[in-house]
Amino acid sequence: MDNDCEVVGRHNGSLRVACNYRFTVQVAEAQAAQATIKYLLDYDLRGNEPLAEDDIAEFAFANGTLHSWPFVREFLYGLTAKMGFLPYTLPVFHFVPKPPQKKGPEDGVATTQSTAPSPKEST
Repeated sequence: MDNDCEVVGRHNGSLRVACNYRFTVQVAEAQAAQATIKYLLDYDLRGNEPLAEDDIAEFAFANGTLHSWPFVREFLYGLTAKMGFLPYTLPVFHFVPKPPQKKGPEDGVATTQSTAPSPKEST
C-alpha cells in the first residue's frame, strides 16, 4: 500500500485535498492485482490568521488520510469481495505522535528526543 494526500485547490476560505491510495497484491514474484483509489475532500477554512505552506501540506496529508481512511477501508473490503476474493479488511489507521521537543543544553536549540528503542544487532 502507498498513499499520499495533497492540496489540489485553494480559494476563498476553502481547501480541496486529493488523497490517492495504491494497493498491489503480489503472489510469489508476480503482481496478481492492483487497485488505485482517489478521494477528494473539501475543507472550509475559517479565521483571519495566515497559514504557512508547510502547515497546509501537513494538514492536507494528516487530515486527508484520517478523514478518507474509513471510506478506503469500506471500498477495498467491498471490492475484494466482488472480485471473488476473501474480503480484505484494512486495519484502523493510527497516527504515531511526534516525540516531544527538548531544548539542547549547549545552544538552547530545540532537539528531538527519540522514544524509539535502539535497533538490536544481528549475529
